[in-house]
Amino acid sequence: MVFTSRHTAPPPWRGQVLFLLRHALIGFALAGLFVAAVLWSNAFGLGDLLLAAAGHPLPLLLLWFFTGLTLGSVQMGVAVMGLGEDSDAL
Repeated sequence: MVFTSRHTAPPPWRGQVLFLLRHALIGFALAGLFVAAVLWSNAFGLGDLLLAAAGHPLPLLLLWFFTGLTLGSVQMGVAVMGLGEDSDAL
């Protein structure tokens, strides 16, 4: 019979997943600020159009989600590219 400890170390990839998740959430927060700025500035009448969309927030949520998907991907890419060694910097 093989006994294992209940207190095992976390998997080695856990820190990497948390790193990517943190930067994805930063991108979604930036997307929320962007959508709020679009609504506040009412650029090209887009704020009025989004707020008057048949009484439901679906277009606003879609704008936030897809903008967050884009900005989250960019934020994750920038964070990963920034992990490199500084041996080339001179």
